[in-house]
Amino acid sequence: MNVAKDIPEYVICDELALSRIVNNLMSNAVKYTPGGPGARIWASLSVVDAEQAASLFPSRMISPAGDFMLLSVADTGPGIPENMRQEIFERYRRLDLPGQEKEFGSGIGLYYARRLATLHHGILEACDSPFGHGSCFRLLLPMDA
Repeated sequence: MNVAKDIPEYVICDELALSRIVNNLMSNAVKYTPGGPGARIWASLSVVDAEQAASLFPSRMISPAGDFMLLSVADTGPGIPENMRQEIFERYRRLDLPGQEKEFGSGIGLYYARRLATLHHGILEACDSPFGHGSCFRLLLPMDA
């Protein structure tokens, strides 16, 4: 876990909602990353300004004022096909890949995590990464909401 030095000691937020989002992202990374040599899960937490946030989420309207908390979670699992990067946030949608049939879940976790992020004026998206080279998710939350 990489935590930037400029992270405030305290952040006013809905602790339960934030912990549910983070727990979902981390548990998915663990669930879909096969063990063995080379298996890795990364997480980083930083503060970004509006300009940086807009460059990370170019298709989204970002408030031009204030700072944002950015959480990124990445893994070395199978990844997410580009055509599924929006569908995985639909309710009860599971990404069923060959070799992943044994994984369990209802398919509601990412839907729920995105809804919680949206209710907190945030954004949760799957990052662009080549299929077969792991998954990456970014959560952006305003620091002043």
